[in-house]
Amino acid sequence: MVAENKASHKHVLIVVSIMGQFPEMFRIAKLLKSTEIYKPIVYFNLGVDRNHPNFLQCLVHGIDVLDYSAGFVKSEPKANPKKSIFHPVQQWRLKNAAQPSRFLRFKHYLKYKLPIFFNLAKRLYITLRDMEVPGYFNRIAVKLKRSRREKIFFKLLDPKLIILAEDSESYFTPQLIKMGHDHDVKSVVFPYTFANQYEFLEDAFFYDRRCNSSFFNFLVSLIFPKWTAEYKGKRLLKNSPFFIFSTELFRVSPPNPWVMSSGFSDVIAVESCFMKDYYSKAGIPEEQMLEVGFLSIDHLYQTFLNKKSVRENLAKRLDIDPEKPWIICAVPPSQWPRAGVGFRSYNHFLDEFFGFFSQFNDVEVIFKFHPRLDFFEVKKICDQYHIKSAEEDTVELIGMGDAYIASVSSTIRWALALGLPIINYDIYDYNYGDFDSAQNYDLVVTMDQFKDAFRKVHKQLVDSKKQASYSFQKDFAILDGKAHQRILDLFQKLTKSSETTQ
Repeated sequence: MVAENKASHKHVLIVVSIMGQFPEMFRIAKLLKSTEIYKPIVYFNLGVDRNHPNFLQCLVHGIDVLDYSAGFVKSEPKANPKKSIFHPVQQWRLKNAAQPSRFLRFKHYLKYKLPIFFNLAKRLYITLRDMEVPGYFNRIAVKLKRSRREKIFFKLLDPKLIILAEDSESYFTPQLIKMGHDHDVKSVVFPYTFANQYEFLEDAFFYDRRCNSSFFNFLVSLIFPKWTAEYKGKRLLKNSPFFIFSTELFRVSPPNPWVMSSGFSDVIAVESCFMKDYYSKAGIPEEQMLEVGFLSIDHLYQTFLNKKSVRENLAKRLDIDPEKPWIICAVPPSQWPRAGVGFRSYNHFLDEFFGFFSQFNDVEVIFKFHPRLDFFEVKKICDQYHIKSAEEDTVELIGMGDAYIASVSSTIRWALALGLPIINYDIYDYNYGDFDSAQNYDLVVTMDQFKDAFRKVHKQLVDSKKQASYSFQKDFAILDGKAHQRILDLFQKLTKSSETTQ
């Protein structure tokens, strides 16, 4: 650990935009808190319910929370998290929440005092809405509001470092990074997932964001050509016109909009040689990346080293046999309106998916649901199909498993690092090809292909009587248990650099 005066805590803003980012960001927050050098503050920058488990988990562990909507909530580890202290920013917001806005008061006045003008204004609004004009002004208004509020946060908290799981204009993070640079604050991105441009191209194609589909699409494609790309015979826009216009207006446009985390963060911390090569081929400058490993990889490694004991603990909780081969299955989430190849609906898929597993009694299939599904949705599915869901982190489950099933998930890289047999069930036929060169890896698209691949893995595990391990694929992870020290060294370097410039 880095030696430093305990009294000189440095505030570090850890940004969580969606709940899938939380596990890795929370590990970093706990690491920073354990040093007694840094003061981590988890920032839910899109807002979250105060009763959300992740929100409360931060407070219980003594980590302060900054919520975009609610303001600053100070942790009180020995008290009820629901009675946490509110920051004046939050008090101001709560005080004014009950007051109708000026716009609503004006609308009410027109409607009841001047109905003729109200009806004319309503017709004008409908016309402009059909032309997507309100979208432009709404996006700009949101960005101005965020800018004002985050300036207050910077002034009150004085962060020395910003840590993110993803740099994306969809989550308003480029604006935050730019504000950090204005205050001489460095930023580092730990990509919780990764994707090449085909994921964004497929999204634009599926939702038919053609450059010639409307006047505004055509206009924006002419003014900002880097937001366009040719795919499957169509010229497509990466995002909607008002999204692109507002991004360019605020000068937070990424160098390459079609590449995830393409932006102006000071460092993109990557977990492996594979991830570095992957992003380099996608267009991220190599000088912007630093291979340090992730805390999740340290956790994966420690779980693997203590595989027998951790399996016994989980076996007791789920009432399963620790001596049978364990197949970890990350249940594919619904991608509606994509129903999945060969299926009418997501429920139709689940019927056949869980029904197939029920015929195998000589292995344990352990299900892990996507974080997009909340507790009640998972419970409903488990009750319907008489299955159990594991609550442990996916990386921990992979560390104690003997094979892994997922659907175009970045978590596959963890199983590849350990050399486990893997089935990538690409039920929605994205065909990304991220891991095509890996060993012990099988990509399938249809249910029949999946069943054949599963029977093959099942036979391999049963015939070998559950092999303890497979050959590590070192390109996918640095398995030395020292990622935490490399990460702390990086933070020290970045915060010292910020202090020097100040």
